[in-house]
Amino acid sequence: MKIISAKKMSNSVSFKTKLLGLFILISALPLVLAIGLNAMNMISYAQQNMEKDSDLRNRIVQEKITQLYEKNLDVLRVLAATPITKYYLTSATDKRDVALERLIINANSILRDKNNLIITDTNGQQLFRSDGLPPVNVLQRAYFWEALSGKETISEVVVSLATGRFISVIEVPVLDDSGKSIGLVQRDYDLSELQEFVHSLATEQNYVLILDKSGKMIAHSARRMEKEEDRTDESNYDFILRALAGESGHINTKFEGEDSLVCYSRNAITGWAVVTIQPDKYIQDKIYGRALIACSFGILMLALISMAAYMLTDKITQPLVTLSKAVLEIANTNSNRNAANLQKVTGDELQQMAVAFDAIQATHHDLRKAAEMDKLTQLYNKGSTESICRDCLKHMAEGTMSALYIIDLDHFKEANDTYGHHQGDLILQEFAKKLKGVFRANDCVGRFGGDEFVVFIENIPNNEVILRKAQQILESAKTLAVKEKNAGITASIGIAIAPQNGRDYDTLFNYADKSLYTVKNAGRNGYCCDQVTVVR
Repeated sequence: MKIISAKKMSNSVSFKTKLLGLFILISALPLVLAIGLNAMNMISYAQQNMEKDSDLRNRIVQEKITQLYEKNLDVLRVLAATPITKYYLTSATDKRDVALERLIINANSILRDKNNLIITDTNGQQLFRSDGLPPVNVLQRAYFWEALSGKETISEVVVSLATGRFISVIEVPVLDDSGKSIGLVQRDYDLSELQEFVHSLATEQNYVLILDKSGKMIAHSARRMEKEEDRTDESNYDFILRALAGESGHINTKFEGEDSLVCYSRNAITGWAVVTIQPDKYIQDKIYGRALIACSFGILMLALISMAAYMLTDKITQPLVTLSKAVLEIANTNSNRNAANLQKVTGDELQQMAVAFDAIQATHHDLRKAAEMDKLTQLYNKGSTESICRDCLKHMAEGTMSALYIIDLDHFKEANDTYGHHQGDLILQEFAKKLKGVFRANDCVGRFGGDEFVVFIENIPNNEVILRKAQQILESAKTLAVKEKNAGITASIGIAIAPQNGRDYDTLFNYADKSLYTVKNAGRNGYCCDQVTVVR
């Protein structure tokens, strides 16, 4: 019988060392690859983050411009439609001057600023000024003729003939019973307020500009607009408007000698462009910072990987040593009495556990996805929608607003009965796509079943956003087409707002449900919010 010495097994130590080195190498390769890919993508990620920051600043300024001019236009429209204004333009008397002054004072109290309100006749002569300065004739102004033709007008930047200040003139025509212009109601909006707002957004890393349609600067976050040359000459950025011919976008270009990222969007009311500019040097600073963090993280992870590899190697080689001793004993004794123990030692439990875990994880993922999503529309189903809403309301911060929409498709049953269930399924799928397009990616959009949909949105700045979304939903339903043919449906929407209509899901849902039935009883194709019903 040949005796095998245990000394010949001393090579197991070198095998352990080699295995340790192999584990470290295999574990470190993905880390090195990840750090390399991260370094390659840092510029792209940093630019995407800066684009998001620029888009946010743009939206803030756009909301400010929209709010300012919508408020002014609403007041001017009321003034233009008031009999006192019309009578003053056709048959003015001292007594009616007093009535008009009282009307103007009330309008200024609503607007809460010191901007001038003016009544102008069809000859361009200002008949009344709320600031008390001598009236001037604006017959040569282009905006006068545009407004006199019957259009509401918002001018580009002009210098006031009376005050010499930079203003944007808002004009609304006053029409007689036949629809003919008999004069204008005008508001000289002093741009210094808008300039101060934009200037408050100034940082080292961002410039925010507002340009009129010709590229002339209206406001600049890093400068004070005190002289005419501040808005012309070197401040003419119409190259941005030429490079970005659409409604919004991003470009990389030179700004004041530096490579910069330019974000652009145009205001729907004024046509002005809001531009946010960020020099690339700040992107590079972020890249250097991320590179330092990545390298530090890589060193730490390499140390942890080495420790883990050592522990794993010891765990793997220990059963091998036991196996070797068992095999050596069998060989030396020429016996199979340890065969049962050998079977137990060589069982690949780790591999079996890994396979079982992967199978469990894959099954869990599939079951969770099936449980959360509506199979037909790929929206959240009823259960997951309720869960998300309850969780969001539970963690809703003080001072914020949220809204719950219940949407019911009108005439869906008729379309389903007329064209068949397949056509009905296509209508639901197309409407789901449009509904997701109306809301943000992080908003909860779900289907409760049939033709009923529920949407929940958080962190809403004001009620105008809620109503604007409702109008977009109505338009999406009305214009919905399947196979290039209009589906012939509309939508009825009930809206509940947190916290004023409730702070928990059940209360909000019941409120929105009652609002939905209010819309249906009023004729459908509309929405109801805070007991105000709008039906088309």
